[in-house]
Amino acid sequence: MLRRARPAGIAAVDSHSITFRNVFFTYPTRQNAVVLRDLSLSIPDGSTCALVGPSGSGKSTIIQLLCRFYDASAGDVEIGKVEIRSIDVKWYRSIVGLVGQEPVLFDASLADNVR
Repeated sequence: MLRRARPAGIAAVDSHSITFRNVFFTYPTRQNAVVLRDLSLSIPDGSTCALVGPSGSGKSTIIQLLCRFYDASAGDVEIGKVEIRSIDVKWYRSIVGLVGQEPVLFDASLADNVR
């Protein structure tokens, strides 16, 4: 994770461990369809984790929660024992990177798209 100066008043994140504790999630437009139900998962700092499962099992939703595109309906998502909702979203997104599984190509040359 890239180190960037933390704005005043932003909670200090001392490690990069990730914890989902009793997380429930429904998309705002489909509140009757529970996507995550009581998910608990701990990923220690410095480790690698693979999310596998069939389409619709919640893999992308977990990533979207980590990127703060959505907040959990219930439960806690923590980075380094700091509740993710207490971290300034603009600052947090400036230090987190996401490479999606779907390629996005621009109307340009292959070399320009790679750049």
